[in-house]
Amino acid sequence: MYARRVSLLLLILSALPLAAQETIIVAEGPAPAFECVEADCERLAWLPNGAGVSVIDQVEGRELEGSTLWYEVQLDCPCFDFERNSLRDMPDTKDPERAILYDFHLYWAPDSQRIATVARDGLHVWDADSGERLLHETLDLFNPSSMAWSPDGSRIAAGGGFHFAHEGGEHVTQVEPERSLLLIDVDGRSPQPIGGQAGGVWGLAWSHDGTRIATVGETLRILDAHQGDTLLDLEARGMHLPWSPDDRHIALIEYSVDPEISMLRLRDAADGTVIASFEGDSGTHFSDVAWAPDGERLAYTSYTVVEREGDHGLVTGSELHVRDAFGENPPQTLLTTSDWILNFDWSPDGRFIVLPLQGGIHILDARDGRRIASLAPESVPNYGQWPEGHFMLNSMDWSPDGKRIVASGMELGESLGEIQPAALVWDLTLIPEGPTHGFIHSGQLGND
Repeated sequence: MYARRVSLLLLILSALPLAAQETIIVAEGPAPAFECVEADCERLAWLPNGAGVSVIDQVEGRELEGSTLWYEVQLDCPCFDFERNSLRDMPDTKDPERAILYDFHLYWAPDSQRIATVARDGLHVWDADSGERLLHETLDLFNPSSMAWSPDGSRIAAGGGFHFAHEGGEHVTQVEPERSLLLIDVDGRSPQPIGGQAGGVWGLAWSHDGTRIATVGETLRILDAHQGDTLLDLEARGMHLPWSPDDRHIALIEYSVDPEISMLRLRDAADGTVIASFEGDSGTHFSDVAWAPDGERLAYTSYTVVEREGDHGLVTGSELHVRDAFGENPPQTLLTTSDWILNFDWSPDGRFIVLPLQGGIHILDARDGRRIASLAPESVPNYGQWPEGHFMLNSMDWSPDGKRIVASGMELGESLGEIQPAALVWDLTLIPEGPTHGFIHSGQLGND
């Protein structure tokens, strides 16, 4: 059907004078645009699902995939081209008691050359260029689950201290607060244990100036990054707590005793005073938050829960919002979806946001939510028949130099036993904003 529709569109186009051919052709899937010089064509950019191009002319003569028909087009950029690589020697994330795989998050080092994670089997560090693992060290930390690089890249803070177990049909939380935080040299040596985090470390973040570390579990703590001394300790349950770029404030998604009640608060990083507080509508809960690099905006995600009889609730959709951090303007909704938005990250220049959605990886324009690139197409998993090589995403991180994105997740085979942790790295090339001249092969638009 799609090929017939495009063929009909092309037939209409061919009957129009060139001056009237301002029609947009839209591809149902990621399509490559090319830059051609005489007979040679090199890929210019990958266009996202649903991207449209303005047709300028038809071009005959170049051979690709058995067809010589091309379209000279104008792209509405910014656009991205990219190459994809994989990291090797993944962490062991399998829970031996329950035979399930836990999520793991990857983080770029400040030099944009290394990638690290902490998982149940310890600390892992990879070389981003080769994909080779540089380091694997076990940690004297109860159930490692989170980490942060120091701004100079010389140390890593690793958090844990809690574990959700399944005993006798019930979920039981195991906590060891004295094994909840380690400061480690980047070579895995000289671990400095820092205990005492009530409830364990659910999230942590290193200040941009390198002097303090924020941790949160059942309380929010600010620690001296050199000695580990507690500078601030107050009651605040939460998970995500990014520092503002000037290190004056912390954004924190806080939960009440009822985990389904949440609010987004901005706190003074010196004394913990609440500067601003945002609450969702009934049934709407906050899930993730990140400061824009300019420090003036916040991006955050929310999800909606509908209560069901005999169940804890059904998630019916989620949204990505951007708002003024300290202003009174209402938030701008960039994306609404029936799927989970598990994680997102700003580009270092604040122009774009990358997020996983329905098995795909997409870059959005942070101004209006327009999709700029699809690094991986959307593919909702069918748990009865998983396609070989399907990648289910957990989290992603944009490199500080803006040139790469790393994503962690699970590679799904044809059966449940073939699920394996996986990590992918995309090398990005940005095509600047504005009209960009290119060519698209007719076969890329579904025309047989």
